[in-house]
Amino acid sequence: MPIPPQGRKVEVFGEGCLVISNRTQHPDEAFRFVKYYCGEKGMKIFGLAKNGIPALRKAAQETFVTPPPAHAKYFIDIAEKANYPVTLKMASASRFFVPYEQYNELLFLGKISVDECVKKITKDTDDLLREIK
Repeated sequence: MPIPPQGRKVEVFGEGCLVISNRTQHPDEAFRFVKYYCGEKGMKIFGLAKNGIPALRKAAQETFVTPPPAHAKYFIDIAEKANYPVTLKMASASRFFVPYEQYNELLFLGKISVDECVKKITKDTDDLLREIK
């Protein structure tokens, strides 16, 4: 996230989770899937997609960073020192995601360029951060 001048540095990191509903009709199958997915083999499959860092360090080292995807260093650096999840748990914080969602939608629709998208997200997010400083 952009940081205003003199702003406090915040490291953010996204996370995901799997849950099993207490109403599932197949609790044993669901548990077996979660156990497999969160195990070494499942995390290696997840890591091969290069869409996120596997929760198991060994799986991450063997798949996510081998060969290293572009900019993997930044994912790994942030994972090591993140002190705040990117998926904020407070409803009041959801406004910080509005610029990202708004401009990325325009980008994906081909209505703005990548440069325009980044500039607009940065400006709007900086403005929001200045408000809370």
